[in-house]
Amino acid sequence: MISRHLMKDLVQVQFPVLTTDRYGNTVVSYASDVEPITYRGRLYMTAGREETKDRFETEVSTWFLILPAECGIDNHCRVIHNEKKFNILMVQSRGEAYKANHLTVRLQEVEGWD
Repeated sequence: MISRHLMKDLVQVQFPVLTTDRYGNTVVSYASDVEPITYRGRLYMTAGREETKDRFETEVSTWFLILPAECGIDNHCRVIHNEKKFNILMVQSRGEAYKANHLTVRLQEVEGWD
């Protein structure tokens, strides 16, 4: 079990909104009028690399975020911390057999992409 005093980072979880684009397709949007929810967690970087895409070198980093079990986060959400935006790769609940103690969230930040 993760002690609550180790969760010192304030992160915002932004939930997606389904909208319709100009072609009539339903798309996921992170609307600015929807307020993100702030949670206390533990965020740390695990790996970083540079990728070449369209002749540009782009920095890609992988992070882990530990959140309380009662946080309603899923793979469609976006995490914001200190103006950095992270896409969620995976959400795992950790704990005992029938009760989650905390969530481990694997994040990816791609510099310059929104």
